[in-house]
Amino acid sequence: MLRFSTVLSEAKPRKAIVRLTATIASVLLLPCGVAAAQATLTSGFDNFALGNINGQQGWRSGTSAGGIPDFDQGIVDVAPDFYPSGVPGFGMRAWRFSNLRFSGTFGNQTFSPEIHPPVSQSGPDTEYIAQFSFITARTAEQPGLNVGISPDVEGTGARMSLLNLIDAAAGTEVIVWDTTAAGEFVRHEVAVLPRRVPHTIKFWIKLHPGPNNDVVAIFIDGKDVGQRFTTWENYYRHPGANQPVPDINTLLFRASTGGFGEQDGGYLFFGESATGGAGPGPPEPDPEVDKTTSARTVHPGGLVRYTITTRNRGRAIARNLLVCDRLPREETFVSADHRLLRVGRRRCLVINNLASGQRMTFHLVARVEPNARAGRIDNGTDEIDGVEPPAPPLGPPVPPTVPGRPPAPTSDIPGHITDPKPEEKGGASVDVVRPAPPPPAVTG
Repeated sequence: MLRFSTVLSEAKPRKAIVRLTATIASVLLLPCGVAAAQATLTSGFDNFALGNINGQQGWRSGTSAGGIPDFDQGIVDVAPDFYPSGVPGFGMRAWRFSNLRFSGTFGNQTFSPEIHPPVSQSGPDTEYIAQFSFITARTAEQPGLNVGISPDVEGTGARMSLLNLIDAAAGTEVIVWDTTAAGEFVRHEVAVLPRRVPHTIKFWIKLHPGPNNDVVAIFIDGKDVGQRFTTWENYYRHPGANQPVPDINTLLFRASTGGFGEQDGGYLFFGESATGGAGPGPPEPDPEVDKTTSARTVHPGGLVRYTITTRNRGRAIARNLLVCDRLPREETFVSADHRLLRVGRRRCLVINNLASGQRMTFHLVARVEPNARAGRIDNGTDEIDGVEPPAPPLGPPVPPTVPGRPPAPTSDIPGHITDPKPEEKGGASVDVVRPAPPPPAVTG
């Protein structure tokens, strides 16, 4: 915890400054040089045989007796069945996939070719970049269509992230799931994409040693969605799961939710590429908190005015920040120039969006208790990443659904573990000094 001190007396007012540098999810920033990739795989489908993708050029997907695929998937000709003139910029064959047939299983789902060595928190390769391109197989809405795509290892279903593609009335909804520090899953709606045109989505992931510091960036059609996510490492590290944090070397394409009934529908995928290496990872938001006081010294019973400024020095938008002043017991909140959220003894400013280079400032006035003893009072300032809604109760997982549709019988999301708790990011302090007693009256 970083601290500053303010002595309470009658000295001339003077600012005392503390700077707390806090990065989202305690991200470790690395040098900007990009190391050469250690492994790269690129897969297009023009030279694949029509039919089941299983066994073709490193792809695998479960197949029942008689060679029947476990899921509704297969290599198809884009023209004339889906788009009579093909899809400009892409090949004439694609891999079609839907959740017409679905299962809560993992090992028999569809996996892209594996890169070697895998990307891990402890190995030489800590950066994973994978992207895929797709278009809706039909030009009209396909109710119930919902597939999940996850970075995985060795085709085990040990996922480190999840992105859902859900066909809704307005277009293809893109949903990203990450975790809080306590291992709870959080749903992020990042985009709604138009039908009938192709889109490219990229995972850019950096794994860091230690807990709660991995970084996931999502790019859609070459544009950063502007938010940084965590991997699922917190889920695996939580005592309720108590599992090793997985490596990453493949993408899992999973059909685990029901409710879709259209034959020859779904999404057409045009290819997938994956790279592992030792690069620095995606550009990150970097919220920094400055705190000043209005005076160097104040008497007991006096007022202290705090100025708290949060600035995003990073290159991505910081979202859903909670910047809190933790009032000590020797101080009482008086007023603030912004509406603050009360969390215990904390008074918190909710910042929904903070663009790169943008700052947000609020002022808070506190009164030192008249009976406060001389000495230092700690007044902490926290930057908490993620203003999340209350976690759902323990029990069966709640599937991701589109409003107005019946819930799917299974879900891509494991069960919840505990309610998230705020993470302290740093603090500050203020001192109290009682004034000297007046000299005795002169007599005689």
